[in-house]
Amino acid sequence: MRATLSAEWRVLNGEITGRRETTAEHRAGLGLPALDGTRTTAPAPTSKPVIIKVDSTQRLIHIVHWVDENTPGSKAKPPGVKRAILLLKIGVAPTGPADMPEAAADSATPYLMQFDAADAGKTAHWAICWENSAGQRGPCSAVTSWTITG
Repeated sequence: MRATLSAEWRVLNGEITGRRETTAEHRAGLGLPALDGTRTTAPAPTSKPVIIKVDSTQRLIHIVHWVDENTPGSKAKPPGVKRAILLLKIGVAPTGPADMPEAAADSATPYLMQFDAADAGKTAHWAICWENSAGQRGPCSAVTSWTITG
């Protein structure tokens, strides 16, 4: 019930705020907070994703599944997080996430990666970082390695 009312209230608040004729006095009269004209940015993520599984049973495909370290039973991103940045290095093991190029960005788990036939038998090293809407990244997951089946 509360979630439904909160969702309806956000829609109504958006409609009121979006009207040109809405003044600060109107907002105050409705009990809405004053707008200062400055958008707030979500803070940089502090938790890190955890890669819980990489399904490599299909030829030339990895399906990467992850969760947040603070909510391992949920697929939800932490508050303020826009997406997960997937880092991938094929072949020689990286020294860490800083040594890995960005392979993809995804807003929901899992992510499906299709490899080229030339990558069959090689090792794919994965890491994931959270990113907020301002592009600030939090700490990265541990690097995990999986063979690309051919």
